[in-house]
Amino acid sequence: MEYPEFERKFLDLVYRSDVTITAVNIAYHLGMPVAEAQDKLTEMELNGILVEEQDAKGDSYWKLPNRPQAASLVVSQAATPATAGAAGAPAASPSAAIGPALSLGISRPDGVSEGLPPSKIYGLLLNVIVPGTGSLVAGRTGEGIVQLTLAVLGLPLAFFVKWWLIVLTLFAWLWGVVSGVRGLMSSK
Repeated sequence: MEYPEFERKFLDLVYRSDVTITAVNIAYHLGMPVAEAQDKLTEMELNGILVEEQDAKGDSYWKLPNRPQAASLVVSQAATPATAGAAGAPAASPSAAIGPALSLGISRPDGVSEGLPPSKIYGLLLNVIVPGTGSLVAGRTGEGIVQLTLAVLGLPLAFFVKWWLIVLTLFAWLWGVVSGVRGLMSSK
């Protein structure tokens, strides 16, 4: 991985989570060899971007000066053991180093916490109100057109032809809600 790409991914990781900055953690989260992560972090230290420190046990880690504490990230966060430790100190356990879950966000297993894309949230809300419109907003055009058509045709058919054809509208509504939730779950 070239240095500019590493730096972009590194900054994205450390500003979106409270992961402890060690070569092993960075290698794991960015999917790179530990030796390469060590070299890149050392280069960042030599450039004055990072400061190397040691915890009470003598383990080394890097600190990014002026990095916001977990509680001051842009999106409000739930309290976790990782935020309860001393400011800037590494987390007490590997599971605590994963980072906090963001409210209205998804905490991924790799420790990066992200907010949900607005189109996915609006898509779910619109699908609850009018089946198909949310799928259209979320970019699932074909699915949205079919859901909207079933909903629009189902109501008049139920009133003017047979009452049990309301099932078409209920099916479209249920399908819309399920696809909205599925869209939220697939957000990365």
